[in-house]
Amino acid sequence: MAAVSNILAVEFKKTEQLSMTKSLSDYISTSYAEHPDTYQDDFRVLDELRADIVNLEPHQNALNRLLKYHAQLVFIGSKFPIDTRIEFPWALVNSTDKKMHSFRNMCYERACVCFNIGAMYSQLGNNENRGTPEGLKRAYAYFQNAAGAFQHLRDAVIPELRIAPTVDISAAALTVFIHLMKACECISQNKYGEEIARLQTAERLVNCGLELQRNLKETVVSDLRSLQTAIHRNLSRAEKDNDIIYLEPIPAEASLAAIGRADMSKPIIVSEIANPVPMMNEHNMLLGVPLFSRLVPFAVHQAASVYTERKERIVKEDIGGKFDELTGVCYSQMQALNLPGSLQALEQPVGLPPALLQHIDDISSAGGVRALHEMLEKVRTLSRQNGAILDEIFEALQQEANEDETMRKRYQGRWNRPTSASLTVTFVEQGRKHRDTLETARKSDQIVQNKLDTLLSTWGRSLELLSSGKAEVERAVPNSTSAPGSSDPEIVDDLKMLLEEVDQMIKARRIKLEEIKRIADEDDIGPSLVAITNKLTATSSAVKIEPAHFEALFQEQLKKYDGYKRLVKEETATQEDLLMAIQETNKAFVASRRSNAVVHQREMALQNLEAAYQKYKAILANFKEGLQFHRDFEKILVRLRDNCRDYFFARKMEAKDYLS
Repeated sequence: MAAVSNILAVEFKKTEQLSMTKSLSDYISTSYAEHPDTYQDDFRVLDELRADIVNLEPHQNALNRLLKYHAQLVFIGSKFPIDTRIEFPWALVNSTDKKMHSFRNMCYERACVCFNIGAMYSQLGNNENRGTPEGLKRAYAYFQNAAGAFQHLRDAVIPELRIAPTVDISAAALTVFIHLMKACECISQNKYGEEIARLQTAERLVNCGLELQRNLKETVVSDLRSLQTAIHRNLSRAEKDNDIIYLEPIPAEASLAAIGRADMSKPIIVSEIANPVPMMNEHNMLLGVPLFSRLVPFAVHQAASVYTERKERIVKEDIGGKFDELTGVCYSQMQALNLPGSLQALEQPVGLPPALLQHIDDISSAGGVRALHEMLEKVRTLSRQNGAILDEIFEALQQEANEDETMRKRYQGRWNRPTSASLTVTFVEQGRKHRDTLETARKSDQIVQNKLDTLLSTWGRSLELLSSGKAEVERAVPNSTSAPGSSDPEIVDDLKMLLEEVDQMIKARRIKLEEIKRIADEDDIGPSLVAITNKLTATSSAVKIEPAHFEALFQEQLKKYDGYKRLVKEETATQEDLLMAIQETNKAFVASRRSNAVVHQREMALQNLEAAYQKYKAILANFKEGLQFHRDFEKILVRLRDNCRDYFFARKMEAKDYLS
């Protein structure tokens, strides 16, 4: 039979039943673009593990369930972000009411489970028969593990919480629990003098807390008084036993072995708590296999997004943008030389050239000038909507910060949760970055609008004519059969050949760009990211994966686009040589031909229609690109807005808890 307990054990934190299946399933579906049905067994097992830790009794099997669930929380912490919109309800330890403190925070769930592991160890130690040598050894080991669990919670878990911890898992409270467990170790080792010193230290810390009771909530004061009573009762018992029986000297507090990070190197924190993932990967019988092992870690998704953004910028700006600039320069110089209009007028004095007929069909299919106005309005609308979403983000953050500051001034010392500014750094940085991006996009949109205005004012009549159909264009373009011109056939053939080279060059450029885009779309470094992540976490689950861990991989993989950058330089040199040859040949062409007013009118008409078409196509492409940007950007902003709303909601709930 176990001896009557003369030490203080830590009670369990209470919780309620919940299911994580729907929230995690929705998150996988929307954020990871995977089918959640693949993970039905993982959902079921995770919910079962969670249900198994709701009602606890001090028993080794219950401890095993806690360790197993905690290990899964550590592992899936690398697979999901800290907030997956699951409310985790936990009551304060030793609370006189049954009120639940709920947060959308998976790390909060892990912290509470880790606390209950420490409490379980303390109760198992308390239940041991310390009247026998074996019972003393087991009790001592349990109290060591309890102190280790609370220390791991204080030093490793709470700093990752991102919200203010509830009072029972605050650093101060956990330090008290660590001292209590150290005192229990002293009893187990018959170190009665040190036990008294540890209990005196714990009592001093609690008294320091009660000195601030005017600035604390009544519930916190009540909890501190309950703890003070329990410590005082045990201290009185220990002092009485020592005075009558043991007569051991009581060491000064300063001489007690420190309880800090240095203790982490001792075998106090069991590996199932400190580093469970490697054990799970080795199919540890106690912890089981890791759930959601096939799901790509959240950090990998973040890193993949960084890589995608970089490669898309290279393709869009360094390659596609340069190609567009080259093509624009080419068309501009051709227009200045009145090409290909002068050549078309000579070769086909009657009717419309085939290329012009194709241009008419293209503009008709695209919707003509009306389509440009409609796309401009869509771009403006999407831009305004994105601006409104950004305003919502900053207004929500500012409103929460104002409310927090108001409460801080009203309640002063009682309002001791982290400031809004310290918690919203990432949100604000992302918001500012997106604001700058939107401003840059709006400047680009304005440039395109200016191009449209110039197009309509300069080439408006030509565009209207192209949009009116083949018959109208044919009537508007004068025929020159009554006054034919002539030119050197050899020079004409040379010029035609050069213009065909221009067409082939630009066509090949478009094909090459599509090929590069296809390669970029298929450029998946996910497996490499996963391999690096697995290597980083192979020996420790405590490694925090950041995009910076993959920087060397990014640099290596992006080298595959260096060849395309060199291609841009080669294209530039090729185009310069080709345009120079066209200029020289066109001079000879102009010098060798005879012309008259009718021929000149036909040349100008054909050339104006060609120029209007090329500018129309360029602006149409600009609008399509702008629309795609704003649609994609809207999705990014909506995700940030939803995250800010969740943060706002969590802080409101936290504020209510502070005021209760």
